[in-house]
Amino acid sequence: MNANLSKLLEHFGLPDVGSFINGEVLPGSGEAIDLVNPVNGKILLSYTSADQGVVSQAVESSERAQQ
Repeated sequence: MNANLSKLLEHFGLPDVGSFINGEVLPGSGEAIDLVNPVNGKILLSYTSADQGVVSQAVESSERAQQ
């Protein structure tokens, strides 16, 4: 992971990259995804995609928020 990005995540108390749901970061367990800088082609960070469990939590959280 890019050192500056790592520092930024730490600053906001987000040590890992994942899905931000209901005030917390939930790691995925799906396929690895690379976030690539389009200017130089370098990988900024890698993370795992959200699995069905994370998606379900996101849906439940959004439904509760709309009530």
